[in-house]
Amino acid sequence: MVKSTKRFAETYELLEEKSIVFKGHLWRKYHKVVVPLGPAKLCYSFDEEETKYLLIHFPNVLLVKWIDGFSSSNLCEECNVLY
Repeated sequence: MVKSTKRFAETYELLEEKSIVFKGHLWRKYHKVVVPLGPAKLCYSFDEEETKYLLIHFPNVLLVKWIDGFSSSNLCEECNVLY
């Protein structure tokens, strides 16, 4: 586990906010969604079984938010924006 991830996990524990370190990333409940905490350029993807694992640890949530990182292949070359 990355030192900063561990530090953030300890902070959420002190605040008594539910969070979990899963696949090296910190996840927490935000409203009714489980969200990863960290840079958007990192990959926060997982399979169906791993999704179920997160949903078990965060009862009463509606969904799990994930991202598989940003890639320059998703940029429109003409307008230089994501499509």
